[in-house]
Amino acid sequence: MLNFDFVFVPFDLTPLYESTVQQYRWGWFGKDYLKSQVDAGLLPAKYYEEATGEKYEKADKKTSTKAN
Repeated sequence: MLNFDFVFVPFDLTPLYESTVQQYRWGWFGKDYLKSQVDAGLLPAKYYEEATGEKYEKADKKTSTKAN
């Protein structure tokens, strides 16, 4: 029987985050895009704050109601 011994090594995503901030500064996308990336867990809030100069506030979850 095969025996595998894997060791997980986490990736350092800092260069990706920093390039996202730079692309925002170049005007490639706006604050709404950055906010959506933070909301989705793809970008840490500190990079949103660094790029925009604004404090990140989590969006309220909107609840939908069905009309009967």
